[in-house]
Amino acid sequence: MLTHIESEPATIELPAEQVEEDRRIEQAMLSTAAQLPEIIDVHEIIVGRTGEHIHLSCHCTLPDQLTMARVHEVITALEDRFKLECPEVYRVTIHPEPVTDNLR
Repeated sequence: MLTHIESEPATIELPAEQVEEDRRIEQAMLSTAAQLPEIIDVHEIIVGRTGEHIHLSCHCTLPDQLTMARVHEVITALEDRFKLECPEVYRVTIHPEPVTDNLR
């Protein structure tokens, strides 16, 4: 048996414009989150594309004592404000997490 393996680049190179646009979208999410005092941090921000649609997902740390209703209000406010900043983003998925889940 003979096996031949071709070497491939470890990552897929994105066009410079797309990398810059993804960074701009990520920074917009961070700056929008900074406007809401209940949000402790936003992390694991992923910007992706499906065809012509841009998607963003992230995790958002909130205080443990917030009620589920308040968590929903804060996350909705974050999404609404972010979409005003970046209307080109088709879908936003925010995963709220209590601060105790993010202790390191």
